[in-house]
Amino acid sequence: MAMNDTEGFLLGGLVTVIFLALLIYLFYKHPRSKRMEALGFTHWGPFLFWKTKRGRDFLARLATKERFWRWYGTVAIVACLGAAFVITGLLLWQSVLVMEVPAESAPTPQMVLGLPGLNPLIPLWYGIFGLVVAIVVHEFAHGILTLAAKMKVKTMGIVFLVVPIGAFVEPDEEELGRAERRARMRMYAAGPATNMGFALIFAVIFSMVFMAAVQPAHAGVGITRVDPGTPAYGTMEAGMILVSLNGTETATSNDFKEAMNATRAGQRVNMTVYQREQGTEPYNISVVLGDRGNYYPNEDGASGKGYLGVISTTTSTDIYHPLSASKDISEVPSRVLVYIFLPMAHLSPIQDPTTDFYAVQGPLAALPPDVFWVLANACYWAFWINLMVGLTNVMPAVPLDGGFLFRDWLDIVLEKVGYKERVKGGRQLLIDKIVTGLSLLILFLILWQFIGPRLF
Repeated sequence: MAMNDTEGFLLGGLVTVIFLALLIYLFYKHPRSKRMEALGFTHWGPFLFWKTKRGRDFLARLATKERFWRWYGTVAIVACLGAAFVITGLLLWQSVLVMEVPAESAPTPQMVLGLPGLNPLIPLWYGIFGLVVAIVVHEFAHGILTLAAKMKVKTMGIVFLVVPIGAFVEPDEEELGRAERRARMRMYAAGPATNMGFALIFAVIFSMVFMAAVQPAHAGVGITRVDPGTPAYGTMEAGMILVSLNGTETATSNDFKEAMNATRAGQRVNMTVYQREQGTEPYNISVVLGDRGNYYPNEDGASGKGYLGVISTTTSTDIYHPLSASKDISEVPSRVLVYIFLPMAHLSPIQDPTTDFYAVQGPLAALPPDVFWVLANACYWAFWINLMVGLTNVMPAVPLDGGFLFRDWLDIVLEKVGYKERVKGGRQLLIDKIVTGLSLLILFLILWQFIGPRLF
């Protein structure tokens, strides 16, 4: 169902060209045309803004529960400030580890862009769905807290660059500047905190609803790829589950690795495999192994070892249940990180042939398999993109929400420790210097992820 990275990139590029050509025609070829403006569209360079006053009444009705939103905003402030310090600490820690990353493994500039189809990690259609959800809940949260603080919302809208890349709620800037600091902080914190909250909701749906209905089709390790020209090519194929090798059960990837380490080049190995398309019972096959040294000449000790030529993965669903699969509390952080980094390990979206390793059980088995996996993947990517949008926006760097939140928080802290004068040359000057310096540091730490590995 999901297209591969190359297809997604080409489609994204084609849509980009068509969109920009249309934009140039509408706004530059006929600059006096009022047709688009009458529909609420304006532009700045290649960015298209759609503004509307519709929806403000809906937000105003939601904002009437002022006590609840004041409490929600206060919790959001604590969550966002805590996350901001954690993210900054992780960036500092990562800046040291960067020097150990090989240049060929360094992230590319595309990785910093959260645009589906352009970022190689983000699948096009799942990415668009997740991004739309993220930007809508983010800006709605800003709008509700703005209105709950008795500030006006002038317009609402969406920012386009081929696809929706952002949404906005436009407050009255003068009222925002005059607002009480904590009310303003609650408004800034509401967006990223709501993204993180929705990320948690979608993670629960993905793990406890969809993946709770999934069981391995058979114990073993799944074969995701068979390289052409290797000993396994023509005998094994993607979608198989390797149950045992030379009588040794291969229940985990480590079992498979240890079984292969015990083989030698030229040895015929007997394997038991399961393939859902072939029926319900495992069957036997055999392969004459090649010499690993011929395929990996620079690997120490590879010569003489047996080589099969397959890429395998676990069929366990534990990676989709980071809390319940943890044996004790100490395992939770590492399992949560694995859960978040599933796209980097090419384990999300879950698609063919990986879907062949699982069987859907219970009421959800009534869904067509393709529909089940589309819904499951959509939930995971809504979780992932909401989390990334939330964590990105809490970074204490202007013009991100976290930067403005940190500015007001710092103002309160400095006032309490004795900096009473908030005029030019006093507390305000110190705040500007600290926020500017921190923003530049955050920018450097992000760029260092791309530059550092290529310098060492």
